[in-house]
Amino acid sequence: MKKDKEQSHKSELRERAEEFLNKGPSAMKKVPPKDVKSLIEELQIHQVELEMQNEELRESQMALEEVRDRYANLYDFAPVGYFTISEEELVLESNLTGAAMLGVERRKLTGQPFSRFITGDTEDTFYFHRGKLLETKEKQTCELKLKKKDGSEFHAQLDSRFVDDSAADFGQFRTVVSNIDDRKHAEEQLRESLKEKEVLLQEIHHRVKNNMQIVSSLLNLQSQYVKDKESLEMFKESRDRILSMASIHEKLYQSKDLARINFDDYIRSITKHLFRAYVVDPNAVRMNVNCSDVFLDINKAVPCGLIINELISNALKHAFPEGRKGEVTIDFHPDADNRLTLAVSDNGVGFPEDIDISDSETLGLRLISILVTQLKGTLEVERDGGTIFKITFAA
Repeated sequence: MKKDKEQSHKSELRERAEEFLNKGPSAMKKVPPKDVKSLIEELQIHQVELEMQNEELRESQMALEEVRDRYANLYDFAPVGYFTISEEELVLESNLTGAAMLGVERRKLTGQPFSRFITGDTEDTFYFHRGKLLETKEKQTCELKLKKKDGSEFHAQLDSRFVDDSAADFGQFRTVVSNIDDRKHAEEQLRESLKEKEVLLQEIHHRVKNNMQIVSSLLNLQSQYVKDKESLEMFKESRDRILSMASIHEKLYQSKDLARINFDDYIRSITKHLFRAYVVDPNAVRMNVNCSDVFLDINKAVPCGLIINELISNALKHAFPEGRKGEVTIDFHPDADNRLTLAVSDNGVGFPEDIDISDSETLGLRLISILVTQLKGTLEVERDGGTIFKITFAA
């Protein structure tokens, strides 16, 4: 409202001045001096106001130019390249950093196809990136290799956004190009370092396995001099436990993934060894292994392997006396709650009712209870129509 009044006053003042000047010399002599003086004073005030406004405009213009220069410098000398690219892949605009990345003067870069600077082996990546950008109109990111004018190459990350230019009636995309050579080099060094450590870790597992086998062989040799049947059985059980752990290290040594063991392969390997060790007739006692998608790290694999060793050994020693025929079954599966259930069952004579596993004097049963605790799992025993040991623990 105030601005409208000021504008109205200026218009009125201008009209009065023009009317006064249009009267001519003869008519002006008849105008009272006080009116002329008043008009001149108002014009002088108006002139001062205009000069003040002009000064404010000059200061505002200088401030705007300073901001523009500051942002232009930030744009031109940013640590990344900025490109505006048409749908036809032509470079419409770039900052100085972007032009320097490609080794081309900025004025000569405008109008050139951006694909000219992409290496042949990553062109498909760029066209897929461009296609997704035009299709979704959402931000897209990709990694490829760019080549400079001198032929040298570097790894780059492209972050692009689609921009609709309604005034020009066409679309374009703005792309930020980052040189990621240092990151790629660091990643390669990390891969090499990991590869060396994997080789070293494999060698460690190999040597641990060999050492355990040596201990097992020594126990086997020593057992030949033991006459007491009970002591001989202890030597045999200790040997089997050591071989169970050695087998895990052997699987890790042979595995491509040193963090996990395929437990299906392990179970089949250890059960074959136990059948041979206890001289079990495969026609009398059959082994069934149902294990799928179970991969364990060494912290869970070792106690799990020892549990299986103890349970299978107990079944082969006690479940089928006097040549009785039957089956031993191992079920090992993950469930929907990210837990694993290991069940070792047999259809033999059954587990004695008077034995409490958690408070047993038998070393093997005590060992099972300790290992289940180590896995932070639970143990259930069913004695109906044979025996079922069921262990549940977190994957």
